[in-house]
Amino acid sequence: ADAADARVGADGAATASSSDSSSAAEPSSPLPSAPRNAALDTKYRLVAVVYHKGNNLRRGHYTTMVRQLDATWHEYDDARVVTNLTQKQHVDAPARQASAYIYFFVHDSVYQQLRQQDRQQRNQQQRPQQQQQQQQQQ
Repeated sequence: ADAADARVGADGAATASSSDSSSAAEPSSPLPSAPRNAALDTKYRLVAVVYHKGNNLRRGHYTTMVRQLDATWHEYDDARVVTNLTQKQHVDAPARQASAYIYFFVHDSVYQQLRQQDRQQRNQQQRPQQQQQQQQQQ
């Protein structure tokens, strides 16, 4: 059976690849002669991590780090929200990785589409403000 192998890079992207070593001998394989990590690689973005602090999963405290479309991270801890964090300083820190409970990934193409839509919405929101400022200056 195929197994997924995911690696997360500094940009929050994860590469998942097929690790089925028997595919070279199977005639039904879509790419029988392709080496591992060739055409089957798919890129994903890490978009959220749930952390658990406590002695066991039934007790303790959960926090969440969520990646924004501008690539900054926000930490949600009950009513407290910390904004504009970097992945390197907060998500990739060894102490954080040790307490990670659930990782959430989005396919890179979906992430890029969301970023594009977000930019378009921001531009549309800024246009009326810019027009109003121009009218006031005249």
